[in-house]
Parts: sequence; C-alpha cells; structure tokens
Amino acid sequence: MLKTMSKEERLNEFLSLLTESISNEIFVKLSLGSYKGKDKMLKRLVVRLFKSKNTLKTTFQYKRLDRDYVQSFALPELKSQIIYEIDKGFHSAHLFTTEFDLQIDIGKRNIRINRSRPTFKERPELAHNKTKKGLLSSDSYFLKALGVTSDNGQVLSQSYSKWKQINKFIETVYSELDKTGLLQTEQIKVLDLGSGKAYLTFALYDFLRGVIGEERLDFVGIESREDLVASCNELAQAVDFTHLRFKQGLISDFNAEKSNLVIALHACDTATDDAIFYGISAGAELIVTSPCCHREIRNQYRKLNQNDPILKHAILLERSAETVTDALRGFILELFGYKVKMIEFVPTEHTPKNNLITARKISDKRPKQGILDDIRQKLETYNVGSMRLADKISEL
Repeated sequence: MLKTMSKEERLNEFLSLLTESISNEIFVKLSLGSYKGKDKMLKRLVVRLFKSKNTLKTTFQYKRLDRDYVQSFALPELKSQIIYEIDKGFHSAHLFTTEFDLQIDIGKRNIRINRSRPTFKERPELAHNKTKKGLLSSDSYFLKALGVTSDNGQVLSQSYSKWKQINKFIETVYSELDKTGLLQTEQIKVLDLGSGKAYLTFALYDFLRGVIGEERLDFVGIESREDLVASCNELAQAVDFTHLRFKQGLISDFNAEKSNLVIALHACDTATDDAIFYGISAGAELIVTSPCCHREIRNQYRKLNQNDPILKHAILLERSAETVTDALRGFILELFGYKVKMIEFVPTEHTPKNNLITARKISDKRPKQGILDDIRQKLETYNVGSMRLADKISEL
C-alpha cells in the first residue's frame, strides 16, 4: 500500500525541488499567491535570484495594492522564509524553471502538486551590473523589479518607451559627464531632486558602477512622497546598491551642498526652478533637467491681451509659455558660466515630449549686478512679470 504523504512532507518535497532547481541552474522564479492573511494590501510575492559581488542572493518582491517593496535574503535563508510566508497566509506557489513548472495549492489538510511544461526556455541573467555595448543591460535586476523588463530580460511592450528614455538619458548624461572630467575624479556626488520611482536614478547608478566602480559614487534621491522614498530605499538595499539612498522632503527645503551632478526630471512647474537654483548654488559641474507643467508663465500670459493672435489660442499659449520659460532658464544658466544644450526628451505613456536641458559648467559667472540687470531686461522683453528662478537668483 502506498503511503499517503502528509501536508508537511508535501511542502518539504516542493522545497527540495525548489533548492534543486537553484543548484542545477534551471531556476527562473517563484511566485506565491492566493494570499488570505491579515495584511489586506498584500496580494502576491515574487522570489528571484540575483548575483552581487559573486554572491548569489534571493529577492522577495511583495506586490501590494498601495506599493511594492523588495527585501533580500541570503540563499541559506530561502527555505525558512518561504515557510514563514506560507504560514502568514499564502495558499499557492508556482515554481518556474527551464525544465518544468510546478504548481502547489495549499489546503487546510493537504497540498496538491501539479507538474507541467516549462513557461520559460532560458534562465535570466543573474548579474544585475552587466552592461552591453556601454549601455544598460535589459537583464539588470532592478528593471525587473520596476516592471520595465520580464524575468528573461525582455523589455515589456508597455514599457518600451520607458526603456528608450532610460537609454537616451544614460547616453546623454554619460557624454556630458565625460566632457566635465568628472569620470576621472575620486568621487562623483549625484543629487536627484524629485526622484519619484527613480527609474533613471537606478539606471544611471547601475551604468556608472560598471564604468568607474561603485566606491566612487555617492547618489542621493530627494522625493516628497514617503511611500516612494521607502520603496526606493528598500530596492537599493535589496540589490546592494550601497552608495544609493533616498530622503524625503521638498526640493526647496534642502540647503545646497557641493554636488557634481544635479538631476531634476519632470519636476513640476517651479520645482524645476528650485532644482536649477540648487545646482547653481551647489556649484554643480553638470545640471540635467527635464521641465514640465510650465504654469507660472502660462498663467501670466493668459492674463495678457486676449485678442493677441498667439496667446488667444490655448495650444499656442501653452507652447509659448514652455518656450519662453525654458529659454529663460537656459539664459540664466549661461550667465552663470554653463554651456547649455536643449534636446527633445523621449516620451513615455505618462510623459509627452518635452525638453531635456543639460548645463555643463565651463567658466565662472559674471558679477552679480550684471546678471540681475540682464535677467530683468530679458523678463521685460518677453512680458514676464515674475519668475521663480529669477527671484531666487536675486537672493544669492
């Protein structure tokens, strides 16, 4: 008579197959679902492998209704952590390997195990610091955690524009950094103001660590939303980005301290002015911004002559405000000794085409009074009553 396996024996069988799949190098990922525990926001858990500094680790990405977060565990902790998560309320698990898939359903008294054909033919790249032709690899682990690529390193169709934007950003920043000579210095201090989900911050960090070494990097992201700060810090810690950290706060709340590269991407309206002012005050060798929501000057133009052939049309009013705002920002940066470039940034599903402004320090600023006089004259020329960046410059 065949012995009926207990629930505990069935679970141990599954865990043994899990660890064997890792040892045999056929493991792709493990997904836990059917969560019925106390945490009403938790829905799913995805376990992946990645290699950092030649050490194999596991990452647990918790999929929640409010936000995702990631934790990493040493490989010997994997079994006990899976048991803990199942005890906490997960009732199903799906193991993906390159040779077979294994689905388990956990009931009150027993566990059913179903074996099927493999979903994946190839295992993912485990080293998240790999680069291809000088740019970012789609196999980088953080891209999978952020939902840009799949587990086998393929760019997801809905994230293709984001992938193009990431690579264009890296290409542009790297080119400008190379011209500053910063790549040859002992340390590069980078400040990302309004970092958001930090796709581009993670990407630039990952790229530069492969080019000049992690020990020479010091990255800080500033973001006002507490949940994004928490999730970005958790992901950075999980993937061993040891010189990348995030702080909560508004751009305008931080006092300028020496930074080599200041980034502000899609900082809304005058937040871009705050970021540029910060970069100038911090003596940054390179400032990179992608402005959006040019409300300050648009609202002033809206109050001008409504019969004006340009300003009476909403679409032309919008474009005029954008053009004047960014032109004035570039002009002010030039007064402070920066060489300014403007290119069209790659759009995504959430961000239409806009300008990417790069400002590279090439000379000293002019005397303050001369700067203020030139700014005042330009504001009058373009019928701008006030501009936050100009106002803040007067405080220097």
